[in-house]
Amino acid sequence: IPTPPSPEGLEWQARTTDPALFRVAGDRYIAEDRPQEALRCYGEALNRGASTTPEPEDSYLLMAIKHARERENRTWKP
Repeated sequence: IPTPPSPEGLEWQARTTDPALFRVAGDRYIAEDRPQEALRCYGEALNRGASTTPEPEDSYLLMAIKHARERENRTWKP
């Protein structure tokens, strides 16, 4: 049975080939109780075009980041 890639491996793949993997890496980091690393990956995912709409399957941290960005966008005025 093949071993799934580590969160670090997924993050590296996200940087080099598939930015959608930032979300997966973030979820893996959360599962390993590594919120700082998850924060970095979730931020990258959102910066690179991932949906900012909160979804039921979002982790607590990803949902918090999406809500914070939504508030930021509503209150920011150039």
